[in-house]
Amino acid sequence: MIGFLKGFVLHQDVDHCILDVNGVGYIVYVSSRFMVNLPKPEEKVSLFIETVVREDAMTLYGFQTLEEKHWFRLLTSVQGVGNRMGMAALSFFTPQELYAVIASADKASLVKVPGIGAKLATRIVTELKDKPALALPSGTLESPSLQIRAKGQKLPVGNSVQEDALLALEGLGFRRSEALPVVVGVIATVEGEAVLSEVIRACLKALSRV
Repeated sequence: MIGFLKGFVLHQDVDHCILDVNGVGYIVYVSSRFMVNLPKPEEKVSLFIETVVREDAMTLYGFQTLEEKHWFRLLTSVQGVGNRMGMAALSFFTPQELYAVIASADKASLVKVPGIGAKLATRIVTELKDKPALALPSGTLESPSLQIRAKGQKLPVGNSVQEDALLALEGLGFRRSEALPVVVGVIATVEGEAVLSEVIRACLKALSRV
């Protein structure tokens, strides 16, 4: 099985690229998020690989982080979520955003992914929200979002979206002092009632630029 590849991107298509690894070209299916951020032609790219073997084909799916690969496995473990749909979800959401969506049972956001309807969104949330596998195995490259589950914690439920968002961001590794102004600013821009998962996603994007 192939678990990792490093090489140059020779060609890119809508949902895959050809990776030149020491003169051998591998067709690797990747997210549109990866396509948007392709390195320069002379720069090597490293991808963690999920190898899917079937009777008639062997398909490679590439991920920039182990966390993305882990979430791909989680999503495709749900009945009705195929490999292409798993990649579509990772094109639409970062792993941190997926964690927030599922932890807060935000089915409305999941149905924005092409191919995911209301019933499938409900199944994804139901099967994954309390799944122990949301924590990466020890010894792998864990991110703060997954370390929360590794400790058996859940996103807290409070009396306000602001406080819930702050506690969630603290659980993701951010200091309250740096998260507070971002949360307040995000909520201030929301028209109508603020939705926790949307606030968390907006805050993560803002904090990643700091």
